[in-house]
Amino acid sequence: MGNVIQNKYGSKSGLILSVLHYGLDNFGAYRAFHHVQWNEVRRLIYICHGNICRSAYADALTRIKYPNVTSYGLAATRGNVANAAAIKTAEKLGVDLKAHRAQPFSDYCVQSGDLLIAMEPGQARNVRKTVQNIPVTLLGLWAAPGTPYLHDPYGLSTEYFSHCFQRIDSAVTAILTMMQHSSEPAAIQAVSD
Repeated sequence: MGNVIQNKYGSKSGLILSVLHYGLDNFGAYRAFHHVQWNEVRRLIYICHGNICRSAYADALTRIKYPNVTSYGLAATRGNVANAAAIKTAEKLGVDLKAHRAQPFSDYCVQSGDLLIAMEPGQARNVRKTVQNIPVTLLGLWAAPGTPYLHDPYGLSTEYFSHCFQRIDSAVTAILTMMQHSSEPAAIQAVSD
């Protein structure tokens, strides 16, 4: 059982937080993060804690197919390189993180058409408090299966890094597909399992 928790959730706290946020999402706590007007999105802004693992990977992965993307960390140190385990895991998935340099969210400048995409509900709430009138969503909601919480892989097992990055891959693929097919003005809603 311990290996399943470590590989799929990263740690016991990752499991507990995933279950907690999944339950809160099912009760509607994150309803606002499920709705995105994809036809209005012009730039994707990924946000996590340090901008050296999750948001760095999402940024580099997206950049392969869609250039109008960047990423930030709420507690990032400007110029930090991507985490060594993140670089290694990304490389196995065909994504190069060697050139990535972290950016603190305080450097973010609003542009029309921005979509802020956080990894955790707490991060999304912090961003929403800081930046007004810019849409915010949770990356994991767009993964298959959807989840509002993507636990930070920093310092965790290689297996969890791989699992986390595959979830990010799933969500990024879905987002890019929705942006491509967004000629209809109706919002597309994320569906959680």
